[in-house]
Amino acid sequence: MNSSNESGEGATGNTDGPAKKPRKVKEFERLYFSYPWQCHHYGDYSELHVYVEKSAAWENLVTIRSSGGLSAEDLAKFICHLVNEHETNRSFLLKAMQALEASLDDNRLSFSSEQGVERAMEAIKKAI
Repeated sequence: MNSSNESGEGATGNTDGPAKKPRKVKEFERLYFSYPWQCHHYGDYSELHVYVEKSAAWENLVTIRSSGGLSAEDLAKFICHLVNEHETNRSFLLKAMQALEASLDDNRLSFSSEQGVERAMEAIKKAI
């Protein structure tokens, strides 16, 4: 895979000078997961486009070329599906965790039920 963006710059967005520090995962999530990712196919390569809130535009995150018997289109579709499915599941789990937190705030649960809710919330946190 070849990382690039529409301006032809490298993965860090900087072709001159020292490399920038990688962004933290949370910032990446905030920047690139506001909309589902999209695939665009062009003959022997495909691009994954993401909506970037800072620029208020769709941008090419990565260019994928056919390699090792895999078509660029199939690989791009697969990656796009995995990312979008992960975000769908993550959103569902976050809503479930909010509902569990609300049940704890209600103060009507038994001690063992509270412990069960807390274990479930910890499991959700690990999953997301």
